[in-house]
Amino acid sequence: MPEETDRLDSWKQIAAYLQKSERTVRRWHETEGLPVHRHQHQQRGSVWTYACEIDEWLEQRRVRPARSLADEHELIEVPSRRHRWMWLGMLGAALATGGGAFWSLAVSSAPPVARLAPPVALTSLPGVEFGAAFSPDGKQVAFFWTGPSREASGIYIKTLGSESVTPLVLREPGGHFVYGPAWSPDGRTIAFLRRTETRETWLCLVASSGGPERRLIRLHDKTAVLSAENSHLAWSLDSRRILAPLQMGEHKRAIHWITVDSLATQRVTEPAASDQGPVASPNRQSLVFLRQDYSAGGGQELLLQNLKPDGSADGTARPLMRGPGFISGVAWAPGGNDLIVCKREPGTSSSLYRMPARPGGRLTPIGAEECSGVEVSRADEKGRARLVYGINREPNAQLWKADLKDLEHGSPFAPSSRSDTFPAFSPNGTTVVFRSTRSGAPAAWIANQDGMQLHRLTDLQPFGGIEWSPDGSQILFGAAGQGLAIVPLTGGTPTVIAAGGVPNWPHWSHGSGLIYYVTEYRLFQIRPDGSGRAPVGDHWSPPLSNAQVVRTSPDGKTLFLLRGERLFRRPVTAEAAEELIEPNLLSLSISVTPTTLYYLRREDKALYGLSFAGGPPRKCGILHPFGEDGGNPGSAMFTVSPDDKWIVWTVGNSPEIDLELIADFR
Repeated sequence: MPEETDRLDSWKQIAAYLQKSERTVRRWHETEGLPVHRHQHQQRGSVWTYACEIDEWLEQRRVRPARSLADEHELIEVPSRRHRWMWLGMLGAALATGGGAFWSLAVSSAPPVARLAPPVALTSLPGVEFGAAFSPDGKQVAFFWTGPSREASGIYIKTLGSESVTPLVLREPGGHFVYGPAWSPDGRTIAFLRRTETRETWLCLVASSGGPERRLIRLHDKTAVLSAENSHLAWSLDSRRILAPLQMGEHKRAIHWITVDSLATQRVTEPAASDQGPVASPNRQSLVFLRQDYSAGGGQELLLQNLKPDGSADGTARPLMRGPGFISGVAWAPGGNDLIVCKREPGTSSSLYRMPARPGGRLTPIGAEECSGVEVSRADEKGRARLVYGINREPNAQLWKADLKDLEHGSPFAPSSRSDTFPAFSPNGTTVVFRSTRSGAPAAWIANQDGMQLHRLTDLQPFGGIEWSPDGSQILFGAAGQGLAIVPLTGGTPTVIAAGGVPNWPHWSHGSGLIYYVTEYRLFQIRPDGSGRAPVGDHWSPPLSNAQVVRTSPDGKTLFLLRGERLFRRPVTAEAAEELIEPNLLSLSISVTPTTLYYLRREDKALYGLSFAGGPPRKCGILHPFGEDGGNPGSAMFTVSPDDKWIVWTVGNSPEIDLELIADFR
């Protein structure tokens, strides 16, 4: 009889024992027979199992020759009382180039380093928290939080062991966004980034105890944007200078030292592409940084730069990692010899990896599935540090369908226990494509108009919207870590027509045949064969900027643009003034049919239709149910059938990111 001390009484405890996410554990239970028992006559979802049962299941699974698709690229050390090790596969070698020679970056085939200890929740606030920075003593954390309300988003401070958070710097009216805190080594000051309403990025300072902020220097104009998940600021040991990415022409950035008192700058890296995310080693003798070069599909690269005592570059930067995937966080491990990297490989969820800080070092997974960013505190005299990372909580969003004339009586569409988002009707209205996690990792799925005959279209992870080609034979989407991709309706290998970046809300104009998409707050157009890529609106007066979502009229002659919560329209070619259609949108989602533009208004949370034939917007009604069980109607995405008869929309919560803490990390 197993001992009661071996008993695990929830999905959370089982996930912590296996060092995996709850989503993965549930999938293993459903598809791999992970032994889990359900309590009778108790609340739905209440489960339990014994650790010894899991160990036995793991031992049986270890000798099984076949692996499920979802478990590819995983290398797992299972922490059990019997200290058993289990190998579930190895990550394929990634090819990279550096200094004219080829070198490989592979998952270690030697016994892996120790995986992360079970984490504890550092934050569980509603909304999103990311970009954590430790105080010098490791007892406090500064981080970005969307806040209890839209007006209260900003940088907050939390003392470890306390349940309360204290606001330090908040957003300002007009869309200002603050993020990326970095604590000075003397503990007195926190540097951070502020993105203004005009999309300029400024380096700012504030006392760690609070008070007025000081704008130090403008880092970028509106043509450049930094990933909010990565760290972009690093202090010198004497707290007098800050490493930051400084713009040097359009689409070019270089890492600079910026002196706090004099604002003098000292360039460290060459402005060959777009450098960002500098992370200095504990002794400040070297730094690693990310280089983005999407001009020729180069993608993302992690480089190592040695530093002289004065902080200048010592030799040229050396590549550590290059290839597919997306890096959302890098930190130095205690001792300064290894790096901790949060990376998403194509077709898989993001995880934390450990690798030596040298070219050719091997990448070893250490846990933290669905991570977002990473930070390591200063180590104590025994070499112990604290590690914090964000954990993505996939929204539990479901699809519903209703008659456009009877919105109060909707019903589930292609229901599942996973997250379904970004629905889009086909041009003939017979099928719907959408993003779903029902097979594990996000993928594009297709269903008939009645929600039946489902099948998965592609394993590439759609991100930021899905669209149909005008003839309904192809699907267009932004693929996480890949770029803008097209896949035939019959399936097959997607074709990437615009590599790299994070293309959001792609749109295939039925009138002109051009493809529009938004990346780094700029609107681009491109032909379906990948030729003719060009920015849209840069020559207009004033220039087009800050677009988030774009759609076109059926004839392709009018652009509909979303900026923040406002919806505009303007001619595609003429330098005419924009016309404000709606000043207060509820959701970033809009849908266009041959006759009507549909959108959600925040004032009454209702769906409206604006006819292309003219006249005022027409109220269609309120979608029901709308975010039951605490769901957020502002996250709703919807699509209307071409005949203006049906609507399919999301019901559920917004995605969340919480911070998790490893209290003893070495």
